[in-house]
Amino acid sequence: MFVFGLFLASSLSLIAEKALTGTAYTKWKELIPVLSWSMYKYRTIELVFAVSLVFATKWYSGIQLVWVILGLSAAWLSVLTDSYEGTIYDLFTLPFAIAFLVISLFSGGFTLSATGAAFGFIFSAILAKTNKMGQGDITLLLFYGAWLGLYGLVRALCFGSLAAGVMILILLITKKINMKSQLPFAPIMFLGAVLHLWV
Repeated sequence: MFVFGLFLASSLSLIAEKALTGTAYTKWKELIPVLSWSMYKYRTIELVFAVSLVFATKWYSGIQLVWVILGLSAAWLSVLTDSYEGTIYDLFTLPFAIAFLVISLFSGGFTLSATGAAFGFIFSAILAKTNKMGQGDITLLLFYGAWLGLYGLVRALCFGSLAAGVMILILLITKKINMKSQLPFAPIMFLGAVLHLWV
């Protein structure tokens, strides 16, 4: 799973690179993790995705494993774009949110998926009005709600907030950031989702 995660991360990096720069890369070396790490700045965190995939998929198999990998892959695209450019593309959130809603309709979990999507949308929309969140965060939480369901979304928010609090404290102590610094929201939610799936 770790090796698979490295190669998947390389492919996702290409997609994010295309969205951010408008440039499509086609060299075969770009799909080889070890070789690709030194080529573009987005490749330096491929290792993080691979490790996250190992932890998040530990307890899953079959169709549930596919569900988890697909969700993490979609979420990772927003992590890349938000981390480097502070942008969350609806193209990487809305289609997947709809896809998970449709899938849940046939898998028997539509109620949880729909309520999760609704809660994520309403919760983030309220915070967006107070300038606590951006417009991209609204569709991001809608996606997470559709993917993880209401219970999973709440757990991911809690885990992500706790982990972010610890990281922010460490960064403040080491003076890597100050009280006015803004941190991207997508990585926080991704970390919360991984912890939700793992714990």
